[in-house]
Amino acid sequence: RVLWTYVVYLLFQKYPKFASRLDGSQRIWAELIAIVTFTLTFFVNEAYSCWRNCLNICYNLQGRLNDFGMALAGCAKRDEPKLSSSSSKRAMQAAEDVEATSKFTPGARKVLTIISRYVRVFNILSYASFTRSHRPLLTPQGMRRMVTRGLLTEKEHAILINSRVAATGRHNEVLMWMFRTALDARRAGHFYGGYGFEQNLLLRIQEIRGQGNYMEAILRGRMPFFYAHIVRILVGFITMFYPVVAFSSGLSLPLGIAGVVFLTLTYQGLFDLSKRFLDPFNNESYGYDPIQVDTLIAETNAGSRRWMFGLEDMPIPYRSFEDASIGGLDSFLLPDEGFTEEEIAQRDADRRLREETGKLAASVLADEEEIKEMLEEAQQAAQDEFDEAVKIMNAPPGADFVAGIDDQDEEPMAIDLNDSVARNTTEVDAVLDLRTLEVKEDQQRRDKIEYGLPSKKLYDQFIETAAEEYEEIMRREEVGDSDNLF
Repeated sequence: RVLWTYVVYLLFQKYPKFASRLDGSQRIWAELIAIVTFTLTFFVNEAYSCWRNCLNICYNLQGRLNDFGMALAGCAKRDEPKLSSSSSKRAMQAAEDVEATSKFTPGARKVLTIISRYVRVFNILSYASFTRSHRPLLTPQGMRRMVTRGLLTEKEHAILINSRVAATGRHNEVLMWMFRTALDARRAGHFYGGYGFEQNLLLRIQEIRGQGNYMEAILRGRMPFFYAHIVRILVGFITMFYPVVAFSSGLSLPLGIAGVVFLTLTYQGLFDLSKRFLDPFNNESYGYDPIQVDTLIAETNAGSRRWMFGLEDMPIPYRSFEDASIGGLDSFLLPDEGFTEEEIAQRDADRRLREETGKLAASVLADEEEIKEMLEEAQQAAQDEFDEAVKIMNAPPGADFVAGIDDQDEEPMAIDLNDSVARNTTEVDAVLDLRTLEVKEDQQRRDKIEYGLPSKKLYDQFIETAAEEYEEIMRREEVGDSDNLF
């Protein structure tokens, strides 16, 4: 554009009379720039709507999968503490319900674990269908690698590759597995509920199917080609026509070059931005900041087991509700406005007395080495608690997990580089890391906490208070100082 501007300037310098023939060009330019601005603005808005709709569908799909898992976890069969037939013994049991919890039955927990795996497989196969970055998973090599990594069984793999469902639609088959597994488990007695429960599950599955199909519809009908083509022509025309209008009105060369550079960066930049919006998953390599599919997969992976873990232990067992008339729920009734300062002080004193009594009783039977070990364990517990507090405070707002705490049990799979199979599947492994819950580097950069002044002040105060409490515990339970402990 700068070279074209310079050529136009030389033509006007060589043929001065040519400028007099373009006296009405300013009026044409004013009308043309208004039309192009309106058309380009509308184009950018429509392109952004496409990008935003795709992102909304991703999170709606994630939400519907979470709804499905939450409904199953809430209705899964549980092992309840056994009730005594004697009313007097049941009254004593009611007083012990503070410690008693109900848990999933072994069969129900296995079903929930299998369905959570199906949720993760469905999710990643869905994105493999939508995006080219994860498309290697649908290839024969990718499907075999999913078996190797423990995401599919041999039987499931054989069914998927031999099915008459298209390779890009295999996630629909896994969706049906999720639905049928839940129905059969309900019939086998692993879930509470009847036909209403099945109807609810059918609605959740239909919503998941609807969100996935809507994504396909948006990606296929993003924008008519002729519309994008005419906008490209208009943008190119005004950037080429501007030097003619500028120099015909007597504008100097430096100002003309500055004007064409600004106009090109503005209008061409908006057009390029629109193309990036129309390629939300970077399938056509238009942009450098697409929707982070790896992050979405990691979030869904975390949610697939969140509800099962959230109801692993139910604090109020079922027998407490049956024994409500004899005090089965009394231990769970707390003041609506909380405890007063006097009650808190009394409760803390009682708690410390119980702890010191227990430590004193243990010290009577323990030798010096055992006492030293107890002190070291108390110090380590204080250190772990302080480290956990710092990690929780530094977690991004709205994070699905806390790095360094919730993912500490996850271990990456070792790859033998001398193994030809492993070397040939490194690309598949790059998009197949379903077992890790780490957010990618780009997402970590974008999710970095930007504390405002009030938030940073509260953050610093909390960390300072936690550090003081930790130092106090370390001084009180210093190794070798048994008098402070007992």
